[in-house]
Amino acid sequence: MRKKLALILISLDECFTKKGFSGGGHKVTKNLVEQLVKSEKFEIDIYCKKGTTWNNTVSGINSITVFNSKHFKKDLEACLEQKAYDYILSSDVLLPFANNLLHSNSSRYKSKKCKSPLMSKVLRIYNHRKIRNQEKNISYDKSTFTVSESLKEDYVENLKLNPDKVFVTIPATDDVQAFVEPEKKDYFTLGAIAGGGLNKGGYLLLYAMSKLPKSSKIKARIIFPKIKKAGFFKLLIKLLKLEDRIELLPKQADMNEYYKTIDCYVLPSLNEAFGLVVTEAAANSKPSIVSSTTGVRELIKDNKNGFIFKREIDKIENLTNKIIEVSDLFLYNHEEYVNIAKCAHEIAESLSWKQFGDVIIENMVAE
Repeated sequence: MRKKLALILISLDECFTKKGFSGGGHKVTKNLVEQLVKSEKFEIDIYCKKGTTWNNTVSGINSITVFNSKHFKKDLEACLEQKAYDYILSSDVLLPFANNLLHSNSSRYKSKKCKSPLMSKVLRIYNHRKIRNQEKNISYDKSTFTVSESLKEDYVENLKLNPDKVFVTIPATDDVQAFVEPEKKDYFTLGAIAGGGLNKGGYLLLYAMSKLPKSSKIKARIIFPKIKKAGFFKLLIKLLKLEDRIELLPKQADMNEYYKTIDCYVLPSLNEAFGLVVTEAAANSKPSIVSSTTGVRELIKDNKNGFIFKREIDKIENLTNKIIEVSDLFLYNHEEYVNIAKCAHEIAESLSWKQFGDVIIENMVAE
C-alpha cells in the first residue's frame, strides 16, 4: 500500500516551465517530483506558494493545492493538520515538521562569507531576522538533505544540525549528450551567467577579463537573464573597455545550444550551494572554471576534469591567471584540453536523478 506524502515547494509553474528555468533549484525540484512519482511508493499531494491549480502537470500526482497568500506557512500547517500524512517533504521551504531539501546556503553563512569583517558585521545585523527565522523553521529531528558536502557543513555548523541526520544527494543533469571533441580554434570563448548581484560573481569575471593582456585571444558570452536590468553591467563593460571581448545575451530558452558556442564555462560565485550549470556544461563536453567556494568544486579535480581558482584571497588575480592558464591549454596544448573535456563529460555521465531521488526516499522512509 502506498504511503501518503505531502510535498511542499515554492512554485510548481517554475519547476515545470516551458520558457526556461530561472534557477537550478527549480530543475532539482522538478526532478525530485518525477523521481517520487517513478518510485511508486507514495500517494503524493503537492502544496505550493505560487502556481495554477491544474492536476495534469505531472502524471501520478494525487492533488495540487496553491496558497496564494502572505500567510503560506500558517495556511499550510492548518491544512496539513487535517490530513494524516506518513511523510512531509519540503524543497527549499524550511519547515520545522518536515524533511527539508536544501538548495542554498544559510543566511548566517552568507553573512560570514563576504568582502570584509566590517561587512560581515553589517550583514549579520541586516540578516538578523532571516537568521532567526531559519533557526526557528528548520527541522532538528527529521532528516535533512543537501546538494553538496559544503552545504551540509554550512547547516551543521551554523544551524547546529545533527550531522548524522544530514544526507548529501548530488543533482544530475537532464540530458547528457554524447561526447564531442572540442574544436581547435585560434581563439578561446568563455561562458557565464551574470546577475544575482555580487554573489554570483559576474562583476568579478569582468574585472578579471580587464586584466588580460591585450594580445590574448579570449572572449566571453555572458548571459544576463534580466537583460533589461543590465544597465550597470553594460556600463561596467564599457568603462573596463571590454566591448570587443564581451557579448551580452538574454535568458536562453535552450542552454544546450548555448553550451555549443563556448569552450569553457566559468562559475565565479561567492556562495553557490552546488552549481548545476557546471554539470550541464560537462554534459555538453565543456569543462568549467569554478571558484573554491562553490559546492560543485567537490566534483572537480584541478587540471584533470576541470579547473578551480582560489576565491578567498586575491580573487581577481587568481581568476585572471586561471583563465590565461586554461586558454593557453586550449590554444597551444589542445590534445590535453580534449582529455580534460572528456573527463569533465564523465562527471555528468556518473550522475543520475534516480540516485539523487533514492538518497532522499531511502533516508526519509528509514526514519
